[in-house]
Amino acid sequence: MFEELDILKKKLDKYRPIDADKMIAIQEKLRIDWTYNSNAIEGNTLSLSETAFFLREGLTSKGKHLSEYLEAKNHAEAIDYLDEIIKGRRPLTEGLIKEYHALIMKDTKYIWIGLPNNRVKKKIEQGKYKYDNNHVNKMDGTIHYFCDYLQVPGEMERLIRWYNENKDKLHPVELSAVFHHKFVAIHPFTDGNGRVGRLILNTILMQEGYTPAIIKKEDRKEYYQALDEADKGDYAYFIDMVEREVTNTMTLMLNVIEGKDVYSKEDLKRRLGIFEEKITKLDKDIGVVSKVVDEEKRRHCVIQAEQFLEILAKDTIKEYKSETMKFEVGLIDKETDSSILPMEKGGLIQQISDCVRDTGIIPVSVKTSLYLANKNIIVAGRMNTLQIALITRRKYIPHALLFFYIVPTKFTTWIVSTIAVSRLEKDKDIFELDKSHVIESIQGSVLWEDWDKKELEDFFVKTFNKFLKQIEAEIEERRISGNGSVI
Repeated sequence: MFEELDILKKKLDKYRPIDADKMIAIQEKLRIDWTYNSNAIEGNTLSLSETAFFLREGLTSKGKHLSEYLEAKNHAEAIDYLDEIIKGRRPLTEGLIKEYHALIMKDTKYIWIGLPNNRVKKKIEQGKYKYDNNHVNKMDGTIHYFCDYLQVPGEMERLIRWYNENKDKLHPVELSAVFHHKFVAIHPFTDGNGRVGRLILNTILMQEGYTPAIIKKEDRKEYYQALDEADKGDYAYFIDMVEREVTNTMTLMLNVIEGKDVYSKEDLKRRLGIFEEKITKLDKDIGVVSKVVDEEKRRHCVIQAEQFLEILAKDTIKEYKSETMKFEVGLIDKETDSSILPMEKGGLIQQISDCVRDTGIIPVSVKTSLYLANKNIIVAGRMNTLQIALITRRKYIPHALLFFYIVPTKFTTWIVSTIAVSRLEKDKDIFELDKSHVIESIQGSVLWEDWDKKELEDFFVKTFNKFLKQIEAEIEERRISGNGSVI
């Protein structure tokens, strides 16, 4: 009856122990799918993508009740606990079943039962059997009454006895399916019976080395119809359903192990949903920064950033000048800027310049590329630029320039630094860009109020330190080359 499934299991057993990284990927997918479907069957309205986003990122979506996220959290933790049960080889007992219920219903104090105009509030006692009777309205409109609450302890004791008598006689799929039906027929708890029942179903399967059976939300009607048939004594439909779902999860696991593509249409939908949730969350976090703001606010941010850097620079160099050398800080005229920028194809400066030109926010004229000191550079106009210059009167000390370019684009403000240190060639100082071609950069809001000033200060310190290192390296090179004669 279960020949094909058992062939799959033997194939899976050959791969045990399964590679840890692959096992983590498998468990994450099953944990999300299992939590989503088991809760959705009971009426939870979280989508698959919302469930996945919450379990992975811990973030909720607007418009969903917190109780639904609590159900997702509790169910995922119950699955984690189930894994510990399997590893510890703990037997199935009434005590374990009550532990599952306590986890599923954790932090749930009460539930409302009945139609909106006739609802009854019932207290939830985690890990304890029901204290009065319960029933369910079936799909055909009839009412199904479960075991009387006074009979629950005895019925649960008989169920565990039945399990122990049959666990070595029945195939694990049949054993788990029949046990599940018997359990939900008793309905021993006030609420959470379906979710607990499916945890027990999979505990029985996984104790014997099978993969879990995840009953899908879209198969909810089939699931209940199969249980109805079991009520009449015909277990075949439900056993077939459990076998099918175990086959699905086992095939998934084998595909992951063997490196095959395991993405289904539903997985793709889930991934798109998670992607949408992340964008929504990002938009919420960033807020106005991601919106188009008026030109005046953008210009204000540029000016404030420029002044902030200028104050930092002047405060840094104010005590360091002599007859031998001095640092000067100044703003380059925005209309006649002749600063040098690295213009590598596809480079950062080119990308920012293209972005600015495309948006048309602040015109940046990229003029003819010049050939200077064996480097392609551009001349950019109308760009806010702060310049720190080292001016010297000794040949062994190079002239050097440190630029901070402040460039607003549509959604962000870039601050990019470049370093140019002069090299001696035929007794002439010829400026050359930082030989390592490393351009430091930082980006932030188009609103000055949103900037992290400490982060910007750290950026300045890091860049200025690199500036000094390049100067020291050139001094050492001039000393070694013998070009250090005093003018």
